[in-house]
Amino acid sequence: MKNSILLFIIVLFPVLSFSEIPKTEIIVLGTVHTPSENYSRDTLFSILERLKPNVILFEHPISWSTDKFSEKAKKFSNENLEGLTALKYLEENPSVLLKYFDIANRNKYYKETNYFEHERKFSEQLFKLKENNKLSSLAESRLEQISIVLKIRNVIEKSNPRLINSVTSDSVISLKQKYVRNNIIKLTKMIPELHKFNKYANDSKHFWDKRSRKMVENITKYSRDFQGKRLIVLTGFEHRYDLRKLLQERGKPNYILKEYWELIDKE
Repeated sequence: MKNSILLFIIVLFPVLSFSEIPKTEIIVLGTVHTPSENYSRDTLFSILERLKPNVILFEHPISWSTDKFSEKAKKFSNENLEGLTALKYLEENPSVLLKYFDIANRNKYYKETNYFEHERKFSEQLFKLKENNKLSSLAESRLEQISIVLKIRNVIEKSNPRLINSVTSDSVISLKQKYVRNNIIKLTKMIPELHKFNKYANDSKHFWDKRSRKMVENITKYSRDFQGKRLIVLTGFEHRYDLRKLLQERGKPNYILKEYWELIDKE
């Protein structure tokens, strides 16, 4: 009888132990890279103070060092929301860890593809064609769809953290991913003057998708490394939608997704 009870305990113990392992809390906190009246460094610092994270995940290439992060944050101090705020928080809370989760070759990709130069020239040429009435009605319609979504997106960018981290904001960014990126690709195919930008448009979409998947891969790795802890993912709000969606799609995760306002409201 005693042996049977002992065997039962031995068999059951791993199940009980596994079920008692606390899940990692992941908070994907959408930010704006440039401080605004409604989303200042003080605003972000206050959110961090109230959430008390164990680990802050920052949107920089995973290969970065802490020294490099500090150097870059201070260099762009006039327009940097997350960097200086995170530095201040870490200085006042030295036990909190800082980790990076972005794709390793992000900056290399932008440099080698002249990404921002292509982006600028594409916009200039597209709107020049519009001003000169050289767009077909279908092209005009696609451009109108792009403009409407971007206008709403820009309004959200100037709003407060609660709206930026909301289903409303996520829905707008979902539309941006669907209509803006796809319509840009279609415009480069249908307008002869824009054919030269077709590779840029396709590569841009593919790299964004690849980058989002790699970000989530890194986040989930940290969720295992810091099992049971609270992780705050600081990321531009346009990434927030993709990251949360991909994290939610993972089967049997060891983590639970939380909203920052959900935790603050419980205080």
